[in-house]
Amino acid sequence: MNFLKKILYSEEPLEFNIRQQIYKKNHIKIIKIYVFFIKLFRLTYKSYQRFFLRPKTRHLFQRLEKIFFIRKYKIYKSIDLEKKKKELNNNGYLEINSIFTDFELKETFKYLSTDHLLEPIYTNHKKFNLKQPPSGVKTGYIDTHLLVKSKYILKAANNPNLLNILKSYFGCSFKLDWVWAWWSFPSNELAGPQLFHRDYESMNFLKVFVYLSDVDEFNGPHEYIIGSHKIDKLYKRERFSDQLINENFQKDKIFTIKGKRGKTFIANTFGIHRGLQPKNKKRLVLVYLFSVVPSNRSPKLPVLTRNELEFDLKEKNINSLFVKSK
Repeated sequence: MNFLKKILYSEEPLEFNIRQQIYKKNHIKIIKIYVFFIKLFRLTYKSYQRFFLRPKTRHLFQRLEKIFFIRKYKIYKSIDLEKKKKELNNNGYLEINSIFTDFELKETFKYLSTDHLLEPIYTNHKKFNLKQPPSGVKTGYIDTHLLVKSKYILKAANNPNLLNILKSYFGCSFKLDWVWAWWSFPSNELAGPQLFHRDYESMNFLKVFVYLSDVDEFNGPHEYIIGSHKIDKLYKRERFSDQLINENFQKDKIFTIKGKRGKTFIANTFGIHRGLQPKNKKRLVLVYLFSVVPSNRSPKLPVLTRNELEFDLKEKNINSLFVKSK
C-alpha cells in the first residue's frame, strides 16, 4: 500500500500537487485509480526513453513512436514552412517571430515581476520573494499555476504560426506538456542547467523559449550546439565541462542566442545546450514544452476549464493536459 501511495503522490520539482487536485474532485476513488495508472505509465515511459541515449539509436525509436500517434492536422503549407522544418530538423534550433504582441509582452513581464514566491530548485535555499533574493541563489522558478492562469501565456502557446511549425515538425499528435518561467540572478558560478547538458523530457519533444527581458552576452544568453541532437558524442546523462565541449565540437557550432524582450526560438534540447549565468542583471525567460508522449512532470488532471480562458481555444487536443475539454 505504501508503494502504491508513493507512486500516486510522488512529485517532481514544480509539478502540480496531485493530492490537492484529487480531493477537489467527485468520485475520489475512481480518480485515484485513473491517476495511479497515468503515473505508472509515465514513470515506465520515462525509464524506457532514458534507456536509449545514443542519438542515432534514439532517432530510430523516435520515428517508431510517431507511427503510433499518427494524426492529420490542418497545416498551412508553404515553401517557407518547409525551410523552417528542414532547419529545425538539421540544426535542432530555429528562430521564429514573437508569439506575443508588444502589449502582451509588457503585461506578462509586469505580471511575472510582482512579488511571487520563487522556488530555487538548484540550491538549498527556501522559497523566496523576487524583491529579496537570498545571497548565493542562482535561479527562482515561478509556480506553473500562476503561469497558466495568466492572461496571455497559454494564448501565446496557441499562436497559429508556432503551432503550424510544430505540426509540420512532429507530423503526428502532440501536446503542450509543461510551462516554466524563471528568473536567473547574477553570479560568477554556474549550477544545474547553466552547465552544458542534454534534456530527456520525452522521446519526441521540442521546447519554445521566449526572452521576457533583454538578453545580451552579460545577462544569461542561451547557448546551443548546432546539430548536436544528431551527433553520437557526449550523450551520457551528466553535465559537460567547457573543456569537453571544446574537445568535441568546433567553436562555430556553439551558437549564443541574444536578443531583446520577445526573442523567440524553438530548440530540440536533446541537443547539447545551457543557459549562461547573468553577470550584471537578472534575466526572465519563459519556456514551453511540447511532446508526443507526455513527460512524467506533465499534468495528470487538467487544471483549467475553457470558461477560464480569455481567448478562443481552437486546438483542444494539443491543450488537453492543461484545459478540460468541457
